[in-house]
Amino acid sequence: MLQPLRRNIKYAKARIAAAGYRHLRIGNHLLRLAQITLGISKPTLAERIYTSLALPCAFPFKSPHHCSPGTLNPIQYWSQGAPPADVAELTNRWNYELSEAGLPQIKIYSRSTAFDYIRNYMPCLELPFSTAFHYALEADIFRIAVAAAEGCMWLDCDLLPRRRCGDLLREIAECRESTYFVWRPNRRSKPRITNSFFNVVPGCNVMNQICRTTSNIDFRLLPATKDTIAWNGGPKLYNAVIELFLTGGYHVRRNRTLASVSSDKGKLNFIDKYSFLDQTKAPGLSYTGTSMQWQIAVPDT
Repeated sequence: MLQPLRRNIKYAKARIAAAGYRHLRIGNHLLRLAQITLGISKPTLAERIYTSLALPCAFPFKSPHHCSPGTLNPIQYWSQGAPPADVAELTNRWNYELSEAGLPQIKIYSRSTAFDYIRNYMPCLELPFSTAFHYALEADIFRIAVAAAEGCMWLDCDLLPRRRCGDLLREIAECRESTYFVWRPNRRSKPRITNSFFNVVPGCNVMNQICRTTSNIDFRLLPATKDTIAWNGGPKLYNAVIELFLTGGYHVRRNRTLASVSSDKGKLNFIDKYSFLDQTKAPGLSYTGTSMQWQIAVPDT
């Protein structure tokens, strides 16, 4: 069983090298994407997504104001309203970096303001948002709604920015393609795409597909588990959709900080945490270890 896997990994490395890609940290993440494309990993949700790819992009929404490439719409979500002081301090640090780069400040939505937004601009996500069984799932659905309706930069509230990362944020904002975040939690885990950060431009094929896949889900009919979150708005859904986006081959190019991946369905950018984050989860936050943290409150199965 290991020999075919080794051959596929060797082939994936050769493809990445042939594209002129040499950056080790992001290269390892893209190697994982190559492995997925070569068929080493087969998510069970892929058939559902593949079927819906044939459908026209006709989910109903009324855009409040379509952002154009080169603009930035940074948002965060805290269900209860005003976040705790330590979380608000992280937002202040992001706002400092954004202001240093001449970019807009973060807008924070609560459950009530997020519900109003979804009801007005993305009604196909009203049911999944209103039946979400945890704050984290609410945030997953809301970020999809804004990203699909008008484009946005999403920043999880617990991300710790690297000092002087504003120039990179401006570079991401000026891209005409969406940027997604690839990370590896530790050396023993596989790199994967996560939804804790992204910058989505209007009309992004990947985000439109994610929106179609999650529309009109009634979470009262699904088990309240980590897998339900991960596959229905969470990071496993992003990985599955991007797997299909890359199916059929792709070409990788890289500049100083971003990896650009082109396929016959369009182009995406990828970034890793070393470019703009000190931590993917800031240490010592007051809400960690409580029921507000979904990894603790929600069972595995």
